Amino acid sequence: MKKLFSIVLVCFFSAYLLSACIPPCLLSACIPPPPPPPPADPKQQALVIGNAEYKENELTNPVNDAKDMAKSLTKQGVNVVLHTNFDRKKMEDAIREFKNRLFAHEKSVGLFYFSGHGAQVDGKNYLIPINNDEIKFDDDVLDKAVDVDKVIAQMKQGTNDGLNIIILDACRNNPYPSRPTKGDGKDGLASIPPAEGVIIGYATAPGYTALDFSKGERNGLYTKYLLKAIQPKKQIYKMFIEVRNDVLKESNGKQEPWTTMSTSNRFCFGGCPEP
Repeated sequence: MKKLFSIVLVCFFSAYLLSACIPPCLLSACIPPPPPPPPADPKQQALVIGNAEYKENELTNPVNDAKDMAKSLTKQGVNVVLHTNFDRKKMEDAIREFKNRLFAHEKSVGLFYFSGHGAQVDGKNYLIPINNDEIKFDDDVLDKAVDVDKVIAQMKQGTNDGLNIIILDACRNNPYPSRPTKGDGKDGLASIPPAEGVIIGYATAPGYTALDFSKGERNGLYTKYLLKAIQPKKQIYKMFIEVRNDVLKESNGKQEPWTTMSTSNRFCFGGCPEP
């Protein structure tokens, strides 16, 4: 019994000495801690909105999409304001406040992200607030939804010749399946010719609808790959190309993200490396 106790004691003492001699790096397989997020850049401002709790035709992923997008952008040093399940008045108030934040700095970078229902009427795009039961006919969309063109116009005023990034995961399906009205009879959103300094990312090609979820996962298909592609030092056009290719692959060609841009400025989250 004494011999067994002595063996156990020796083993324990040997293990202690070994752990004391081995650098902590080796004990943890030399895995470095993650780098700290860059300090927030006051010239980079984002407004993130996710609407899911609609009065008609609720959606599955937009709140998760918005929360995860806000977290991802914050890690890249972007100042983010996040809102979920907003009615039209609250959406418009948030957009005005967003413009004021952008206006506080010259040539700022503004990023607007929306996940939820969208519709097009007469070739114009509208973002649908959660109180969509007030929209009875096509012309109600004009007065009771949020005009994407006006969002872009306010952003351009605020950024003052800076960069404007608009990401719309907003064309999943018809928000009014029980009614004969359906926008202007076209699915999805219409393509917007971007003005100078504007980049617009769509979840799918103009006139098509996107998938509401990705195999029961936390995020919608488009946002799932956006979150993957948002990385420091990566040029934004490369980010959108990666998202397009990944979504096309997982959807077997059924969903093709679309991007339009008119800018000569390079942009990378966290700053672009020297060419």
